[in-house]
This record gives sequence, structure tokens and C-alpha cells, in this order.
Amino acid sequence: MSLVDGERPRAAADGTRGLGFAVLIVLVALNLRAFFTSSSPLLNDIRAATGLSFHWASLLTVLPMLAMGATSLFGVAVAQRLGDRRGILLGLGAIALACASRYATTGVASLLASAALAGVGVGLVQALMPAVVKRTYPVRMSMAMGL
Repeated sequence: MSLVDGERPRAAADGTRGLGFAVLIVLVALNLRAFFTSSSPLLNDIRAATGLSFHWASLLTVLPMLAMGATSLFGVAVAQRLGDRRGILLGLGAIALACASRYATTGVASLLASAALAGVGVGLVQALMPAVVKRTYPVRMSMAMGL
């Protein structure tokens, strides 16, 4: 077995992986959604606490999606430079940093920046994760992608 990009071997000899990697896929997927679903129910409270106008509040909800779309365009370049798994870790780190920065956020600009950073992280993970799943589960790819 050889190492590619300094990463561990990707698939077992029969093209399947254990339950542990499937659980990891589910955990990553859950982390991609929390940032987006948490803002909308709290939007009135966020507006009251920060003084956001309706214009900026709408940007707060759409900015992550715009950042996701833009990031997906260069996901392959990140994978070529860092490797798929490191790129996914970078994306998850960006999401974690964006979520953590929300605790210290007091202004509109930093709130919008955290939204954009989370969108970048999600876009990166969504661009790279399918390739990792396909390589890891070539025999049961459709089942793994459905997770």
C-alpha cells in the first residue's frame, strides 16, 4: 500500500469500509447544516441584539449560500493542492471558526463575515466529500452517498 498525498490508504481490498467511516460521514453532514438552520428562527432576536436592518438581515441569510457557490468552483484546486481529506478538514475548521466567532460578534460586519466564512467552509466540504465517499465505498457508493 502506498500513500497518496500523504494520506492513508482509502479503500479496503473489497471496496468497503466499516461502520466507523459511515458514522463520520453522517457527523460531517450534520455539521454542514447547523449553521444555516440556526439563523432563521433566531433572526428577530439577532436583529434586536445587533440592530440589523431588514436589508442586512436578508444578506445574513443569503450570504452563506453565495459563498458556498463561489467556493465550489475552486474545490478541485484545493483538493489538488492539499488533498481531499485535508481540504475537508480545512472546510470544517472554517465552519467551526465561523460558529465560534459568533460568540464574540458584536457588530454587523463581523456577523456577516462569519456567515460568509461558514459558507466557504460548507462549499469546500460539499465539493470534496463526494469524491472521498466514492473512493472509499466504490461497491456501495449509492448507499454511502445517501447517508
